[in-house]
Amino acid sequence: MSVLDEFFAEQWKAAGNNSNARIRHRRRGGATYRLVRYPDDFVVMVAGAKAHAEGVREKVAEVLSPVGLRLSEEKTDIVHLDEGFTFLGFWLRGWTVYFQHGVSSHAFHYLSHYV
Repeated sequence: MSVLDEFFAEQWKAAGNNSNARIRHRRRGGATYRLVRYPDDFVVMVAGAKAHAEGVREKVAEVLSPVGLRLSEEKTDIVHLDEGFTFLGFWLRGWTVYFQHGVSSHAFHYLSHYV
């Protein structure tokens, strides 16, 4: 899965070294991505159009293919954040509420701001 980490690190750098560069990229019609990964499960959050998310899904499949991995058709879905989704057995809103009191509260505030 490190190939996936490397791919998204490259995408992040290509979008710009600071938040202003990424904002300009988005205003020009581009998308930005965030990868949330657990050893063998991951979620890609896309700030952009559905077409951007579909393109990312195709690119992720291409990135994983050379190392013998493939996306599960039954687990892979594109949804709007307002619809919610299940990750690691938790629905998006319930997951953050459940873990809000732990040491991860800073990460959740950052994620909430990003989303």
